[in-house]
Amino acid sequence: MLYECLSHSRRRSILRCLRDTEKPLALADLAADVAHLEMEAPKSEVDPEEVKKIHLTLYHNHVPKLEEFGLVQYDPRNETVNLSESFDAVGFTDSSELFPTEA
Repeated sequence: MLYECLSHSRRRSILRCLRDTEKPLALADLAADVAHLEMEAPKSEVDPEEVKKIHLTLYHNHVPKLEEFGLVQYDPRNETVNLSESFDAVGFTDSSELFPTEA
């Protein structure tokens, strides 16, 4: 179920970062952006070990789950992640539905 997929805050953070950049992101860059967003700290102050941990959870858990639901596309050759075309079709016309902190 889609809402079950989106119930994890890290998956919502991934979608928010991808939406904000509007272009494919390298998985490592996405991990840094997610860390920055979740920790509410400048990227320069985010612990590299924390970024590495987030990278692992993105690779092994969160990106595959979002891809399974058709929300993102992962390119293993380039190790990039992008919002899929079907993301807009999901029907989140109000971003506060997906990203409550933006309301």
